[in-house]
Amino acid sequence: MRDLHQQIQKLRAEISNDQCPRTTYRGQGMLSAEFEKLQINSGGLLSFNNFLSTSTDRQVAFCFAESIKQDKSMIAIFFRIEIDASLSSTPFALLKDTTQFTMEEELLFSMHTIFRIGQMKKIDDQFWEIELRLTNDKDELLAYLTDYLREELGPKIGWLPLGHLLIKIGKFDQAAEICNQLLALTAENNWEWLIAIYNQLGVIHNCKGQFQQALSFYQKSIEILEKDISLYRQQLAAVYGNIGEVYRNMGDSKAFEFYQKALEIQENLLPPNHPHLAVSYNNIALAYKLFGNTSKAHLYYQKTLEVQEKSLPSNHPEVATTDSNLGALYQEIGNFTTALLYYQKALEVKKKTLPPDHPSMAITYDNIGLLYRLMGKYSDALCFSQKALQIHTQSALSNHPDTAIFHINIGETQREMEDYLAALSSYENALNIQRNSLRPNHPDLAATYSSIGVVYECMKKYTDALSSYHQSQEIYKESFPSDHPHMATLYNNIAGIHYAMKDYSTALQFYQKTLKIRKKSAFSNHPGLATAYNNIALVYGALNNKSKELFFYEKALKIQKESLPPRHPDLAVTYSNMGALYREKNDYSKALSLYQNACEIQEESLSANHLCLVTTYSSIAELYFFMADYSMALTFFKKTLLFFKSKGFIYLYPLL
Repeated sequence: MRDLHQQIQKLRAEISNDQCPRTTYRGQGMLSAEFEKLQINSGGLLSFNNFLSTSTDRQVAFCFAESIKQDKSMIAIFFRIEIDASLSSTPFALLKDTTQFTMEEELLFSMHTIFRIGQMKKIDDQFWEIELRLTNDKDELLAYLTDYLREELGPKIGWLPLGHLLIKIGKFDQAAEICNQLLALTAENNWEWLIAIYNQLGVIHNCKGQFQQALSFYQKSIEILEKDISLYRQQLAAVYGNIGEVYRNMGDSKAFEFYQKALEIQENLLPPNHPHLAVSYNNIALAYKLFGNTSKAHLYYQKTLEVQEKSLPSNHPEVATTDSNLGALYQEIGNFTTALLYYQKALEVKKKTLPPDHPSMAITYDNIGLLYRLMGKYSDALCFSQKALQIHTQSALSNHPDTAIFHINIGETQREMEDYLAALSSYENALNIQRNSLRPNHPDLAATYSSIGVVYECMKKYTDALSSYHQSQEIYKESFPSDHPHMATLYNNIAGIHYAMKDYSTALQFYQKTLKIRKKSAFSNHPGLATAYNNIALVYGALNNKSKELFFYEKALKIQKESLPPRHPDLAVTYSNMGALYREKNDYSKALSLYQNACEIQEESLSANHLCLVTTYSSIAELYFFMADYSMALTFFKKTLLFFKSKGFIYLYPLL
């Protein structure tokens, strides 16, 4: 291969730029899964892992591609490759005289030539034309990224840089194999090599969710580093940061201790805009977010971004990670529009710099899916979360804790769509992974038990729901302070069960606990506060205290109008609840206006046979009947009747 590469370089040097063709073509087949990855990466980079043979004769390549259509398992691809030889030093050779097919002019590119994916044109269902452009040597972003990653790989200690690169692209098992082979060949007194190998093995096990193994390897690094701290201070900071990350992934507040140790060393050794400082700031921000301090998290994310903007290329994967983290934080505080902008920004960067099946791509897809669910866009949510799960299951990461999160988010969307059995199945898939990869009292297990409890509550299996919530509560007590936001969510769920069981005083106590925590940990217009006010209003309604009921509904509505999209389903819930209150007060026109607001939102965001929408139709019908508008009443009663007929029920309207 080296000889062929050198021969191609020699042939390229023998022809001038003017003699080089400006366009060449290639016909080939792709499996559907490979083609889908190519589509996802549109506008990004593509590299072939072999020598690439192309033809300057369009018809030859086109006919070859067309012939592939006979194989129904393949997608036929006709590549049109644009070349500007004056702008690229990529080696290629025009083999006019040396190819065995004398009538075809072959242009052969060397291995790992990089192209940018351009326009994709569908010829038919099994045949596509795709434009590729040879990358430009003066493409500043690509060059900057390449230079930075080359620097980031560190000193050339044998095969370790390759292991680092394999971690970057999500090939953890191959990276571990290289490290273990190097470890077997490394002498006991070769401290520099041992530190690097142990640290890289720790990174690999952390990425795979094998946290105790990761800590064990990091501890081996520290034992060597402490033999001469003055010589290895920077490496010690890196290992401290890595240990902090493991503890954060385990939900353990020890993360702060090690992050601070790393930061103190770095601030003494490094210039203020060094990328390693950005890593430490980001880690501290993640820990603050995990433990519920959103204001501190925002502060450290901003510090991260400030350093990265000065020290990294704008399309570096770590910039995308910070964008994702800021998106998650804005999502946490209820600013969904800004959150989506950050997630989309992260996705665009990753499409340009990472392979389409990289685990980091899966995380961004899942983030967007979760956000769409919170925005009430359930079909979009399911689509993005399933993309994430597909990447992980195809990347040998089916038992990674992140894969459990993807199952959970799919289950949450299925629950919102009232497919409860499917949701329970998704949660069980998540539990199986978490039990095998996490410690028994990990907060992620508690969250999954809570999700299962919500489904049982929706199925009116209240005893099972309370049992799941209590399992969750026991874990949270061991992991978090009593005023952590996760506790607020749990108290809210427990309150909902007591409300459903008509134990209103207990329900009110738990809702007030929820409100107290959310007031302390969230911004003043966080949607979680609106939910708490809404639920407290429901309890006061059940206790027949109408003035307090209305007071809390109005507080909820004010926050939702400030923080949610105008067609968010949560607004419909509040409008419906207020409509019911005004109906009980015999203010039918006010009640009708509120129900109509709810109906408009639900018709846009819910399926036509969603129970909430049908309930709103029924309420509107009854109001029209009370107002003696029998024609409109009949219209909405018929809409309700269609639903019950589709479910095989007989619905009797006593008013008629």
